[in-house]
Amino acid sequence: MQPTNPQTDIIPTGKCEIRVREVILIIPKATIRAENHIPDHANPISIENKAMLPQFTSKTRACIYYQDGKCVGMLSP
Repeated sequence: MQPTNPQTDIIPTGKCEIRVREVILIIPKATIRAENHIPDHANPISIENKAMLPQFTSKTRACIYYQDGKCVGMLSP
């Protein structure tokens, strides 16, 4: 059994489908490793020791679905 992704999966219809819809996507951040950017697990998150949170965006995508309602791919319309 595959997990359900509520951002992209739909209720199964029993047939393959393509639907154009708004999908929330995560924008990856560039990861630059330097000695001063290595997290210190002994210090809690503070002004000096900040957590890197991901950025999100909403885009229109054509989602391709199998019979079970799982999104197997996305295309830019």
